[in-house]
Amino acid sequence: LVVRGPAPPAALVRLITPGVLVLQAASAEALAPLAAGDGPAVAALVPEGAALFRHAPAAAATGHARLTLDAVPEAAPRAIGAYTAFQQQEELRQLLELAAAPAWPEPAAGAPATNGAGEFTPADRLAAWLLKQANLDGTT
Repeated sequence: LVVRGPAPPAALVRLITPGVLVLQAASAEALAPLAAGDGPAVAALVPEGAALFRHAPAAAATGHARLTLDAVPEAAPRAIGAYTAFQQQEELRQLLELAAAPAWPEPAAGAPATNGAGEFTPADRLAAWLLKQANLDGTT
């Protein structure tokens, strides 16, 4: 897609799913990952002031690690056509939340500390969360 004129700052954020390459870029050079990908993809050349990001499914196993933010507009959005300022602000919030690393609790005592690569496995994080929710040690 080539966007001409005003555009919502993060309209493509709604298309981010685990197996889809999604790009919002300001230059044709930034679209290079499209040629290297072998799965579904969508990309847009957006005007100045829009968010610039790349969601690359092959880059990592977890969602936040697959998403790279190159630019996020600082100015508050204003209505553009049928897009309300509120809707655009929510899309920007969604983009920022997808890019944020989750805050997982520490693993429970006796649980393996990492998966051998220095990272907690999903099962370790789930077990730690379940144990924390069960409040077995009497803490809150």
